Amino acid sequence: MTRTQGLVGVVLILALVALAAVAAEAPQKARAFMTGDQQAPPIETLALGYALFTPTADLTKVHYRVVVGNMRDVTAAHIHVGRAMEDGPPVVNLFTGPAKEGAFDGVLAEGDFTAGNLMGSLQGKTLKDLWNMAKDQRLYVNVHTDAHSEGEIRGQMTLVPRPAQPRPGPTPGPTTPGY
Repeated sequence: MTRTQGLVGVVLILALVALAAVAAEAPQKARAFMTGDQQAPPIETLALGYALFTPTADLTKVHYRVVVGNMRDVTAAHIHVGRAMEDGPPVVNLFTGPAKEGAFDGVLAEGDFTAGNLMGSLQGKTLKDLWNMAKDQRLYVNVHTDAHSEGEIRGQMTLVPRPAQPRPGPTPGPTTPGY
């Protein structure tokens, strides 16, 4: 191996280590699984939903997607402050209309928000503050309808677990147990 090849190898290893460090520090995605039995008090409904939140690496913007099923006359969706079974004020608008009249299944809302979109108790705060609240499960996503103006479905916003990092191990082969 030449000295140049060795130097290139070292640079590549350092670059990979740096990328791994950045990936480990990048904020996690967040999600919420929404049902009527998570409302306070619980609501009997066949409606359900899922929200996914994907932050930028520097946590200056969050992309969101809210998908619902078996909904009727949807009027709004927000992120609210509150633990499970605890009502609280909205802090981020996700869907404010126009209302989805009649039966609705599908993507209710998709877009981006920044710290400038935070309202209520989080107005003037950062998205890092919002993410810390999600980490502590102090936020929930709520979808409102004509029939249930306080919310028909809701779910706690939680951080998505990071995938486990693979550990180095033996390469499978004829002498490896379980091959």
